[in-house]
Order: sequence, then structure tokens, then C-alpha cells
Amino acid sequence: TRRAKLFRRFIGPWPLAVLEESVFRGILLEQLLRSMPPSAAYTTLAIVLSALIFSSIHFVRKPRAGRVWQPAYGLFIVGCLFGLAYVVGGRSLWLPIAMHGAAVFGIETVRLYVVFKGPVWLLGYPEFPQCGVLGSLVVVVSAIALVLLV
Repeated sequence: TRRAKLFRRFIGPWPLAVLEESVFRGILLEQLLRSMPPSAAYTTLAIVLSALIFSSIHFVRKPRAGRVWQPAYGLFIVGCLFGLAYVVGGRSLWLPIAMHGAAVFGIETVRLYVVFKGPVWLLGYPEFPQCGVLGSLVVVVSAIALVLLV
């Protein structure tokens, strides 16, 4: 049973990652980048704006009570990471799709084996671990590594 769940969690995120990255990076971020003058400040602004929309669109459905701002923050910083990946990856969707799919697979796999026991501000929520301090650090370190490696 666990292997079947693990397999589904490996296959499941990829179509969603392709769709979300195509919309938010391939269309939205690309159009923002094209509409602004080419500079680091405007590129940063475009990434932030697309990440804000990426984060907010995840809350079209009514979320569980009391769980909006912290998950929204987590999705925002991840949206910034994927936007950065799009820009430093030569404005190709392959890198953000790979990062997005791998992140969702990682989160879903951890949820199979780990019980989150600790303060939400530190660990985040099981479906949004990036909204806790530890998850945020992982996102920031990933962004730094991305810039240094590419």
C-alpha cells in the first residue's frame, strides 16, 4: 500500500507542475518581463508580482479556518524561487517545472513518513512546510544555490 501511494505521489505532481509553471512563469512572468524595461530591479518586481498572484490563486477555494497568511507566505517565497529559476535558467520552463514537481513530490513523500509535532511557526503545516522557519530556510538556501550554480 505504501509503495502504491509513493508511486502515485511521484507521478501526481508533474502534470500540475507543468500546468502551473506554464501559466505563472511561461505566460504571466514572461509577459511582465516583456512589459518592463530590462533591469535587475524590474526583473525582481516581475518575479514578486507573479509570485503574489501564484500565492493568491491557491486560495480561490475557502481555506481551513485560520490557515491563510502563513501558507500564503510560504507559497509566495516558493513562487519567488520558481520565478528566479525561470529567469536564471534562461527563461526556459524546464528548471522551474523540475523544481516544482520535485518540491511537491518531496512534500507528499514526507507526509507519508513524518508526523509534524511542533510549533507551526517553526515547522509549517504538513501540506505547506515552506511556511515555517525551517522550510523558509530551505527555500532561501535553494535560491542561493540556484544563483551560484547556474
